[in-house]
Amino acid sequence: MKLDPFALSLRDAAACTPGNAISFMNYRLYSVVDTTMNVADRMIGTSPPGSVLEGITIISHTQTNGIGSNGRSWASPPGNAYITRIVWVEACKSGQEVEMIAGRAGFEALRGVLPKHQRDLLSFKHPNDLLLDGVKLGGCYVSPAYDFDDVRGAGRYVSVGIGVNLQVAPHLPSGRPTTSLAAHGFRLGLADFARKFESRFTDILAHYRRENFDAILSRMGFLDSDGMVALKKENGEIRGTYAGFRAYMDVSGPKALIRLASHGAANIYDVHQHPMLPVQRRPAKIPRPRLTIAEAHA
Repeated sequence: MKLDPFALSLRDAAACTPGNAISFMNYRLYSVVDTTMNVADRMIGTSPPGSVLEGITIISHTQTNGIGSNGRSWASPPGNAYITRIVWVEACKSGQEVEMIAGRAGFEALRGVLPKHQRDLLSFKHPNDLLLDGVKLGGCYVSPAYDFDDVRGAGRYVSVGIGVNLQVAPHLPSGRPTTSLAAHGFRLGLADFARKFESRFTDILAHYRRENFDAILSRMGFLDSDGMVALKKENGEIRGTYAGFRAYMDVSGPKALIRLASHGAANIYDVHQHPMLPVQRRPAKIPRPRLTIAEAHA
């Protein structure tokens, strides 16, 4: 039986003294930390100018002070996935957009392990929730940006975290119900999920850097081939032609604004108040990188 070096490294990390890490390629693997986000943020904050931190990924078997959306507490028992990746964001890009990319990567990674007849149970609720059969399975979070210069020029580093309930559905202080893959009879180990997430995140991030966020919205199913977008509102929805998106962070927290044109007028909506809904029409076609022969036969 072929041994999996990454899985073995994760297993060894579980026995490490809290705060000590095992390094494997671009991964830093821990048994327990306060939060993987904080570990990544401290790494960014203490690195000398010119350091290249892009792609470093922090994984821990558990967290003592997990952070969820809007800074809420996120229970972090052993058996689930707690992953943070450091991402370099160009000056013209947005950390909040990268957070949505992480959510999409988690969605694609998980969807690939579900039986075909049950894949529709999985959904992504804008801006950062992963749901299984309508119940919270996981979520994403992005830290404030750190201005930085690396070999590619001026930009910002952000820490983008994802937590997914692989084995345990934790109790949340808010009382919000949660679920896990195991509760639905699906088994996925931490090493397998981490690899799948890393692969999908890298692919979507490269796509984002080549194109723009419009292409990502289409890939997520929020923008159809006719340019239509739907937003949730009380007792219904708002529909209009997509005319621009901007996500950013200010002193009051994350912001995400979308401009829709309808009936000759353009209006701006806060998508935290009016979340985007999956469009019912056929999504716009997004060019995908050509697979290598090795990837095609993997």
